[in-house]
Amino acid sequence: MSFLSRIQGTQPEGEFDRVVRNLGQVLNIRKEYGSVLPTLGLGDYEGEHDHLHGTHEALAALDREILEQVVRYEPRLLSPRLVRLGRDPELWLHFHLEGEVDGLPRSLRIKLHTIFRQVEVRAT
Repeated sequence: MSFLSRIQGTQPEGEFDRVVRNLGQVLNIRKEYGSVLPTLGLGDYEGEHDHLHGTHEALAALDREILEQVVRYEPRLLSPRLVRLGRDPELWLHFHLEGEVDGLPRSLRIKLHTIFRQVEVRAT
């Protein structure tokens, strides 16, 4: 049990909890702003693909980039599969991510706000 878990009276994190937390941190980093690693985080997919803004191609580029970040920076999630579910009225894009952690099938919900670029990752 970690020092903070003991102080806060929380349960220790399992491996899957650490995967979820790590992916939330990785996907909230903006490429070239939050890291010395130029490949860490999501790029400005709208700016990089201005000619594709709001198109199927821009969304496909974002799908690829999210999956690349998962594969590169979260190796504990094996055989990841990402499916874009759509956008809601509050301008959040919703994704379903599944894979294996510690030999067990796991799934996550990823939400990305299309204006503020905030990303939320949670286990489902």
